[in-house]
Amino acid sequence: MNHFEVFQGDTTDILYVRPGVLNKGDLINSDWVCKVAANDSAGLNAVAVRVVTEKATAPVQNDDGSVSDEECFVCYLSPTETDGLSIDDKTTHTWIIQVSNTQTTPKFNLERHYQLKVKKQGIF
Repeated sequence: MNHFEVFQGDTTDILYVRPGVLNKGDLINSDWVCKVAANDSAGLNAVAVRVVTEKATAPVQNDDGSVSDEECFVCYLSPTETDGLSIDDKTTHTWIIQVSNTQTTPKFNLERHYQLKVKKQGIF
């Protein structure tokens, strides 16, 4: 599991997410849905599920090892979303990113979990 840190009230790192089943040059059409959320250490929803609508072109490594610029979902948690996360040293949140497409056969669904540590904002 990858680990990320964010200061409470800041934007998390930005992750560019592209479904691996798409071919080089394929665009992400409206059948593809990307969602982000965060759970607390008890597994309870700490950031409500949000559909990602923003897309951008970003470098993607292809199956042959080459890199090409491809359309990706732009995934992050916003300052408003991280502001409500606990900064207790014992609490680690799970940042969840899910990509799905109910029109593919079989239906595509991939969920990734990232450990997210929230730090106190300001000078200590």
